[in-house]
Amino acid sequence: MFFRTNKLLILIMVECLIVGCAVGARDLPKDFSSIDAKERLSLSDFSVVTAKLTCSQIDDELEILESDYALQVQSIEGERQQNQVAGYIGCVFFLPAILATDNSVEAKAKIENINRAKDELYKLRAFKKCSSNPER
Repeated sequence: MFFRTNKLLILIMVECLIVGCAVGARDLPKDFSSIDAKERLSLSDFSVVTAKLTCSQIDDELEILESDYALQVQSIEGERQQNQVAGYIGCVFFLPAILATDNSVEAKAKIENINRAKDELYKLRAFKKCSSNPER
């Protein structure tokens, strides 16, 4: 009985570790700029508001997105230690303690939206043939 309990506990700990690390990578944007690209960008690939942006406005938008991205990452990192402690306690001693971890779902969703917006702005920069910003 004792060995079964130990094996069960180890199995639960390994399962918690695997579930805690299971995060899929986000989808990459379509390839429009390489030599082998099967599609080319057109003005219809952008929203009306986005298509009207000038190169300097695109750079300004990218700068705003970068600062918002940094804030979201800082928020996630600030909660990381608390989440790790709750996760360890949950795996080892008290399984419902895992529910006390904050997965920063809102911040991660904002980061995903920021990445999508940045991808669109980078595509627009390439479409409009904007010069590279040396500060980036």
